[in-house]
Amino acid sequence: MFRLLQIVDPEVNIETEGLVRESIEAFLTEVISEPVRTEQLGLQISMEDALEILRSKYL
Repeated sequence: MFRLLQIVDPEVNIETEGLVRESIEAFLTEVISEPVRTEQLGLQISMEDALEILRSKYL
């Protein structure tokens, strides 16, 4: 999911609901406890910033 940040349009938010929304929420909750090296994914932002962007885009 973090790799999606490389192609996501900053002007677009994705409406999610039901099982998709629940799955995204569960993923974001679980990934907090596991360190992700965003720089290894080619991202120039911290994991915390990446999580906030994902929340704002998909929830």
